[in-house]
Amino acid sequence: MRIIGLFMVLSFFVSGFAWGQETADYDKKCTAVVQGQRAQFSFSLPERQLWEWNLKETEDNKLEYTWEISLTGTDSKGKYNFGVYLFKYPHSQEVRGDIDRLISDAQTSVWDQSLSIRDDLTIKSTIQDKKLLLNVTDSKTFAELFSQKPTIAHCRVSTPYPEINYISETQIEFKK
Repeated sequence: MRIIGLFMVLSFFVSGFAWGQETADYDKKCTAVVQGQRAQFSFSLPERQLWEWNLKETEDNKLEYTWEISLTGTDSKGKYNFGVYLFKYPHSQEVRGDIDRLISDAQTSVWDQSLSIRDDLTIKSTIQDKKLLLNVTDSKTFAELFSQKPTIAHCRVSTPYPEINYISETQIEFKK
């Protein structure tokens, strides 16, 4: 009887602890939709109220957060990676805040294969309905990103929270 009682107390404690934790059970995928000369890439976000960045554990000059897309066609490799990136710079103070603040502290950039930022290409990032949206509305950026007629979007999320990180791919949906 003692063993059963101990098991029930332990089960209650463990389940109570789990209820207090934020779950990582969210849709670990991204979507890609192109309509006309505009594209939108969407990352689902977990139910997390508080985010932390510039952590003491993160080395200086290291990439701490990434929501990134690269595009490939049937026979070609992508020329660009783009998305939201947050680097920890030397002497940065730890920050706590919501996802909107984290994204505003990060940079939204396009990188070419030589790992150079393409300042002439623009992507806009926003948070809407528990999703991070990357929007391509600039005609020059659209032409560059879609010049190889990509069909697949490769998605990567990398954060200090291993339970929410993932790599996936999705077919690009072309709408009229």
